[in-house]
Amino acid sequence: HKNKVVEIDKRKIKELTCDGMVLLKNDGILPLEKTDPFAVVGALAKNPKVQGGGCACVRNASIKTPYDELCERAGKKLGYADGYSVENGEIDEAAVSEAVKAAEKTDTVIFFAGLPEWNESEGYDRVSLALPKNQINAIKALKSAGKKIITVLTNGSAVELKEISECSEAVLECWYAGDLFAEAMADILFGVSNPCGRLAESFP
Repeated sequence: HKNKVVEIDKRKIKELTCDGMVLLKNDGILPLEKTDPFAVVGALAKNPKVQGGGCACVRNASIKTPYDELCERAGKKLGYADGYSVENGEIDEAAVSEAVKAAEKTDTVIFFAGLPEWNESEGYDRVSLALPKNQINAIKALKSAGKKIITVLTNGSAVELKEISECSEAVLECWYAGDLFAEAMADILFGVSNPCGRLAESFP
């Protein structure tokens, strides 16, 4: 039956998506329980980047946002703030303050970081391995507020992770994971699937 074939393919695609994600760090905070209180910070949680730019673009099916998927797993609307802009790397202190406020009722934050559309493409070379400075500023503010941080990365190539690692209890590298990014990412965070333990390239 045609619909059955589509459903089988979707499960297989999610399985492959999970297999491609790499857990770079875990100080025991993962896996999460559905009852664990946490907030979500990072504009990439509501504006996910699931594929490369330029000639790396393909037409995607309907994509669920990571924020919506995490709310569904938790069974409630989670605290959320952008924390930074995906349009540029400029620091916005008001956005950072909103992020700290959104997380004030919980000890744990799932922080989405990575390379937005303006920062990585097939059409040009990157001039730095650094993540956008507004993302680094936001995660440092959350850490200064005493939060435990689980960082979810979406990027197509290596990035500098010193500051991210210092601020995070766990770091999950998801790459540009395609249509089922949100579902696969949540499976790993909640222990439904095991992530890969190997990188395909070296990270400084």
